[in-house]
Amino acid sequence: MNKVQKWMWEDPNFGLFYGISACNIDTSPEQMLVDLVEIGTYQAASDHRRENGDLPRKLWSGIDGTRSQQYCTVKSLPAPYDNQVFEGWWCWKKEVKGGR
Repeated sequence: MNKVQKWMWEDPNFGLFYGISACNIDTSPEQMLVDLVEIGTYQAASDHRRENGDLPRKLWSGIDGTRSQQYCTVKSLPAPYDNQVFEGWWCWKKEVKGGR
């Protein structure tokens, strides 16, 4: 894996913060999906319910037949903070090297 590039910015109109990171990972899409799907297990859902009650949690995989995954969850935070929404979208493209 090469160096991870990271970007962060703020939307001053709404006070929202965004971040993104990117890197090249030398593995197959299938193996990468196996690593990411871990958040889609019954155990992960059970842990979320135990830690956050009935707050929403949703995982979408194989969106429109692509090698991508989107994850959205709401986490409860201690007072005086409000609950926070976290979203992630993992996607990658297939690179063909040497005509294979």
